[in-house]
Parts: sequence; structure tokens; C-alpha cells
Amino acid sequence: MTIKYINNLVIILLVVLINTNINAADITVIWKKENTMLTTFQDTSDPMTSIHNDIAENVNKYLVPRKIINIDNLIPSVILKPIMPEKVEKPKIISKIDLKQGKYEPSKEFSKRLEEQTIEYTRKSEFLKENYKDAITKRNELIESLSENFKINVDERNEKILKYQTIIDNDRENIKKEQREKESKLNNILPIFVKNAFKKYLSAPIIVSSEYYVNSNTMEVVLVSSKNNFKQKLEFSIKPGIARKMDKNLEKVNPKVYYHVENSIQDNSINLKLDYIKLEFEGEEYLTAPSRKFRSNNFKTASIVIDNTMEREEGRILDLQINTLALEYQKPNFEKVTYSVTSNNNDILTRLNKLDIKNEDPKKWLFVLGIENYSNGVDSIAYSKKSSQTFAKVAKKLLGVSKQNSFLLIDKNATSGKIKSELRRMLSLIKDDDTLYFYYSGHGIPVAIDNNEPYILPQDIDPSYINFESFYKLNNIYKMLSESKAKKVIAVIDSCFSGATDGVSIFKGVAATLLIPKHVDEFDKKKMVVLTAGRDKQYSNMYKNKEHRLFSYFLMNALLKKNTNIESLHSYVLTNVENESRKMGNLKYQQPTIIGNKKLSF
Repeated sequence: MTIKYINNLVIILLVVLINTNINAADITVIWKKENTMLTTFQDTSDPMTSIHNDIAENVNKYLVPRKIINIDNLIPSVILKPIMPEKVEKPKIISKIDLKQGKYEPSKEFSKRLEEQTIEYTRKSEFLKENYKDAITKRNELIESLSENFKINVDERNEKILKYQTIIDNDRENIKKEQREKESKLNNILPIFVKNAFKKYLSAPIIVSSEYYVNSNTMEVVLVSSKNNFKQKLEFSIKPGIARKMDKNLEKVNPKVYYHVENSIQDNSINLKLDYIKLEFEGEEYLTAPSRKFRSNNFKTASIVIDNTMEREEGRILDLQINTLALEYQKPNFEKVTYSVTSNNNDILTRLNKLDIKNEDPKKWLFVLGIENYSNGVDSIAYSKKSSQTFAKVAKKLLGVSKQNSFLLIDKNATSGKIKSELRRMLSLIKDDDTLYFYYSGHGIPVAIDNNEPYILPQDIDPSYINFESFYKLNNIYKMLSESKAKKVIAVIDSCFSGATDGVSIFKGVAATLLIPKHVDEFDKKKMVVLTAGRDKQYSNMYKNKEHRLFSYFLMNALLKKNTNIESLHSYVLTNVENESRKMGNLKYQQPTIIGNKKLSF
């Protein structure tokens, strides 16, 4: 069977792009005859491997991403802590005057000498004391100055680090965008790579000899490259008269070898394979096949692997430096006087001790987080420790929570690392149908740069940097609790998230203004309920008369009264907290809230 074609003897390698789809572009490569005379014929080789490698090399060079911008030389060094001045030595002051009356010294003269000595001693001791106080004052002022400068330098460094981190992040996104653009343009560039590879390793195909088998009307010809690096025997059907004429005019036979290229960026590969070979002679075209007598692997299918993997430099998190300077202030101390005031005023425990102990329930769990004394210069929360410890005892005796199922983190034990590890450990132990109680008494932080997202504050984290610890988002805490295997979750949050507690700002040197924290309620409201100390723009107050946190006191008081129904308990707590907070003044008005399933019970 023949196909009509227009004879076109030109020196050309034609590459036709017939599909521009990014994911699978098809390219047909036509290897055609040149007007070149073959003078010699040498041993053949397989140029296809070289063609494959050349295409792959050029594609990979094209697709290789550039490196992320290098800012190593721009990253400022870590700010070293200043050297603290030496402590002022306590002056040696005579503790007593030891005078004896002389054998021949009248009492009157001795009394006069004693008075004079006492005056002189007093004068010298006061002088030493004043100098000692002055020296300590100057030392503390120097520390204050060093601390302020250190913080300023650290903040400036962190600001630069965040700027450079943004540069890296943006550049990484730009590289990804550039790679997508490269891939989208590859289908337009790939034909050039293929065309150049064929030109480089294969010259024009030429027919150099022929055989004819008259019984089957089959002609066999030898197809070679004019570079003498390619040889293939082909056979095709042809009538005897035309075959005779073709045999005498082999130089006029125009071979066309059709290769098919499939480009798949998604699979990172290019497949190059032979489609078919046509011979054009006197306006007729003949489809051929490799000779049965001479099979060659020159027309094998080959795959080219595209290595366009982007370098895995995900943009480093540059090392922020938190201001952890410990200020070693010194107070004048002339006498080692130590005293402590410990109050036994805890009517909750007094009444609790008179009640019967409930049997332990292995399916109940308790996580108590109470922080009264913070590091990093954050103001303490009066009675937070006492209320937290008392709540744990109430839960043990009235709710039946066992000691081994109780997790109690107070003050220095409530560090960021300890909270994470212990909360995760407890949640991993909880089983289906268990009950989980969560209690928190500590500072709440509304993070302005995070749309006033509320965070709880671990004991060891500076509130200025809490936004770097997303684990402590109140929303994340709620989600972890409600996504546990527990069937019922009751959370008690004795904290406000307005940026102030007991009318005092959490942030040093900042007035106790009220911020509006973002509302948080992203948890399973069927199995979980949250009781909080107050509304968005309210303080969480202490109850000085009872030496407890106000909200916690009345919540525990309700449990002592066997009021375990959540809705009823909340009504009791709300009424009493409102009444007591009104007595503290309008600014400290406090209204406990409830979110979630009000039908649950303790």
C-alpha cells in the first residue's frame, strides 16, 4: 500500500509539535534525506544512546532550579550576655562594743568614755552602711542599663532575622514559581533539544543497496546514515517494474524515519521510540518494516529520566534569640533576718476533710496546670498555686480521680517542655468512655500580631515571644482535649485573655488596658464543655478574703455542695462571682462563661 506525498528533497530535520499539553506533549521527529553523497561505508554503531543522553542532559540543565539566595554573611551574630558586675561586699561592722572600766577610772569618766565610743561607733557604722547602700544602688542601676541594652540589641537582631527569614521564604516561593514556568515552557523548548540531538549524532538517511524477491513482490533495502554510524535493513511490498526502476535510481529514494517523543513532566520522563519508516520514490511513498533476515536494535524504545527535583532547602528557621537575661539584683542586708508568713486559711480544705471519700474511678483523668510565679519578670498571680492544689484534692476526693491518673504541674514544673510532654503522655493513655478534667490557672495572652489569638502562658516563656509556640494556642489546647478518646471532657479555665490579671498588665511597663481576644470555640461541643473565669474584656480576680482565685473558689464551693450538674453549677458560680466582683469596683466586674454541652455533669 502506498501513500501520496509531495517530494521535497531538502537538507532539513523537521520537528513538529502536535500537542502542547504540559503533562503529556507528543512530538514527532522526521529524519529525512539530505543531498549528500556517501563516499565510504564503515561499521555501524548505536547513536540512539547518545541522542537519549543528549536530550536528557539538556532537559535536566534547563529544569535544574537555581539555589536559594545566600544570606549567610548577612545573619548577625548572637548577642552575648553582658558580664554582670561583681556583688558589693558587705562591710565589716562591729556588732558590739566591748569596753571595760579601768582599775583607777571613776565611774563618771567611764560613762563619759562609753558614750563617746558609742557615738563614734554609730557614726562609723552609719557611714559604712550608707556607702554600702550607694554601691549596691549603683550596681543595680548598671545591671538595669546592661539589661535594657541587651534587650534592645536582641530585639534588633531578631527583627533582622525575621526580615531575612521572610527574604528566604519569598525566594523559595519564587523558585517554585520559576520551576512551574519552566515546566510549562518545556514543551516549546523540548523540540529544539530533540532536533539538535539528531543533528549532532545522525546525518541524513540514505539507501545504499537493495534486493528484490519476485515471488513475494518484496524489496529489501539497506538504510544508512551518511555519518556511517547507523545501518538498518528494511523490507516493503512493491511491484517488479517499479522495483527495477528504484534499484537503478537508489540515490533518488527519499527515506523518512518518524520518531515519536512523549513528554511527561508528572512522571519525570521522556520516551523516544520509532513510529515507522517511509520511502518516497517518484511521488509514491512506501511503508517499511525491519527485515526479517536482519533485525537491529537501532529502533528500540528508550526512556530518558528527567531529574527536575528541586533542592530540599525549605528555608531555614533562622535562630531567633529570646531575651533570657537573669538580673542579679542585690539588696542591702546588714542582718541575716529571715521570716515567712504561711496562712492556714483554706475553708475549702476544712470542709472537704469532713466529707466522705468517693471510690476511685480508673476511667477518670485529671490534668491541673497552675502557675503563680513566672520567670522572665512576669507578674505573679495571687493564690493561683493554692487554688490549683486545692482543686486537685477536691477532684481526688469528690470526683474519684486516682493519684496515678492525676497530672499536677505547678509553678517551676509547668515549663513549656514539661506541659507538652505530660499532656501528650496523658492523652495517649486515655481510652474510650473515659472522663477527662482539665484545670488551668495562669496568665492568658492575647497575641496582637495573631489577630488577638488567645494563648496560655507556660512558666518559662516570655509573653513577648509566645506567638512562636503555637502549641499553646487556647484553640489548639481545646482541640487536643476534644479529639482525645475521652467520652466526656470538662475544662476549667481560671484565666482571662485580656492581657491583664487582678487589674495588672502581664507585660512589664504597660498599663493594664483590656484587649479583646479572639473568640475560641473550635472543639467538639457534644462531648466537651468549657467553664471560664470571665468574658472577653474582663479581669480574672483574686478572692483575697478567702485566699483563692475568685472563680475557682466558688466552683470548688459548688462541688462541695454536691452541685455537679454543669448548668446548675455555672448558675451558682456566676451569681456569686458577679456579687463579689461588684464589691471590688466596676473595672473588676467578672462574669464566668460556659461554652459547649451544658447538659454534662462533673
